Amino acid sequence: MQCNKETSKVLIFYLFCLLYLRWMLLRSAHFLYLVMQCASVVECDFLLELM
Repeated sequence: MQCNKETSKVLIFYLFCLLYLRWMLLRSAHFLYLVMQCASVVECDFLLELM
């Protein structure tokens, strides 16, 4: 029983993460805009290197 409860918790958490990632992808342009506004110069350089 304990194992089943833990498994369901993990599945719910995984689904929540998927929905959150999907929402972030839909909002990615706005999110990146906010990041560029709030980030320091060093963080902006780091983000540009990642891209």
